[in-house]
Amino acid sequence: MASHLTTGSSLFEHALLDALFDDAPVGLGVFDLELRHVRANATLAQMNGLPAEQLIGRTPAELHGELGAEAEVLYRQVLDSGVPLTGIEISGATGAAPGDPRHWSLHFFPIKVEGTTAGLCVLVMDITERRMLEEQLTHRAFHDDLTGLPNRTCVSEQLTRLLSRRAPAPQLGVMFVDVDNFKDVNDLHGHAAGDAVLQCVAQRLPQVVRPSDVAGRWGGDEFVLLVDDVTEDQVLALAERVNRIMTPSVRVGDAMIQPSVSVGATVACAGEPAAGVLDRADAAMYARKRARSGDGRTA
Repeated sequence: MASHLTTGSSLFEHALLDALFDDAPVGLGVFDLELRHVRANATLAQMNGLPAEQLIGRTPAELHGELGAEAEVLYRQVLDSGVPLTGIEISGATGAAPGDPRHWSLHFFPIKVEGTTAGLCVLVMDITERRMLEEQLTHRAFHDDLTGLPNRTCVSEQLTRLLSRRAPAPQLGVMFVDVDNFKDVNDLHGHAAGDAVLQCVAQRLPQVVRPSDVAGRWGGDEFVLLVDDVTEDQVLALAERVNRIMTPSVRVGDAMIQPSVSVGATVACAGEPAAGVLDRADAAMYARKRARSGDGRTA
């Protein structure tokens, strides 16, 4: 650290600060008013993928291009205001891992000498693992473990959001998809076979809709498709495509099983209650199932 930043400290205090700075498990850097590194500890050097001495005299933009320039805007804000700025998160690759983007939490503290800002101290924490865990937990909260599709919670939220748009909004196609004779599959071939059939259906359903639409598992052997900006004829045609795409059989152990589904389709307008729309699609699905089986609901 530049001598004018530590004037008046005792030798013990110098040694203590040096030890804390150099051995800290987080990245620590000191910058001058031109945003050039004056000092960097081993952790910060490791994060940059360079020896500490190669950081000295260089700016973040010189080291990391656009990512560094983004940080410099924040550095300059703290230098100009003299007010600390904490908990800023940025993401990007560094020299230490050019092909492996990381997530960083940055904390900026102005260094003042006799009331005047003379430099800047930056604390850098690698929060990549924490962010990855948060993303995994969020994904699990809104996705089905067996199929990987959006789960009931996610589908419900998407449906509510789409129906809450102000009119005139596009019509929304809603399809309830039920796997036919699913209990028989489980009874004859075992639950592993039933899981394989559900996974097969889950893999095929997204092929019928656009990436911007929603294909989700409602629960058990039921799935829901949300298809935005469609007419009634279009959503009925999509329902037929769902039936056609299920035609190929899937091998489960020694058995070949052909998935079969019943699809109930409806269109909804902005402002309709989600529960009513789902009930309508569910009723259409069971009407379709009865028409196909001739003996009421099929397990």
